[in-house]
Amino acid sequence: MLNGYYEADYYEVLGVARDATTAEIRKAYRKLALSHHPDKVPEEGRVEAESKFKEISQAYEILSDGTGLTEETKILEAYFPRGAQDGHKVVLEGEADEEFGKKPGAVIIEVHQQSHPVFERKRNDLYATIKVSLAEAICGFSRTVIQHLDGRGIRITSPPGTVIRPNEVIKVQREGMPIPRTDTAGDLYLHVDIIFPENGWCLENSELRKVRDVLPVPSETVKDFKIPENQIDDVDYSITKTEDQNGAGEGCTTQ
Repeated sequence: MLNGYYEADYYEVLGVARDATTAEIRKAYRKLALSHHPDKVPEEGRVEAESKFKEISQAYEILSDGTGLTEETKILEAYFPRGAQDGHKVVLEGEADEEFGKKPGAVIIEVHQQSHPVFERKRNDLYATIKVSLAEAICGFSRTVIQHLDGRGIRITSPPGTVIRPNEVIKVQREGMPIPRTDTAGDLYLHVDIIFPENGWCLENSELRKVRDVLPVPSETVKDFKIPENQIDDVDYSITKTEDQNGAGEGCTTQ
């Protein structure tokens, strides 16, 4: 017994069954509260309305506190188009929590795009890096170079005689992100990282000569300046990575 009422009385006050859901209790309360609100009745009935309104409010407060009440989970469904970009919003009007005397507001769901270990997204295009051996870059290859976001493998075929050079980018059309509300997609850009052999990979001069003989003769862009021998200096040098060109990196020194 609570405040002079048995628990069953509170359900009777709101006119709902004992197994009513949260939504049913809230709906009944709003309907009764509107009809018995002191401001909605004539002056002569205001005292009675105030008493009834308090009774209704007390019943709703007690039952909403979980006594014998089966909670109802509200499930919202929202449609996000394929390829929705970061910051895309879906507005569900009238689905926010309800307050007495106020129109329910909107629920706003916003897309927050997480970073990916392989792909980088720029608008509708995707970017990734693939590794290619020096032999593949020179001689050609045909293999699956990357697994796409949907699980498909992307195979690249570089015909024999087609040379892939450092820092070149392979463009694969329509393999980027789907463009919302269309049947097309952005492009996939694959930055080529050519893996060169380690120092000392071949120590036999005869083997190196075979490699040199197979490779094409250097073009005119590979120039050996014709300068008198007594005006030429042999210098020490080191090989650094591109990002270490300011002198901060460690290199391989040759004397």
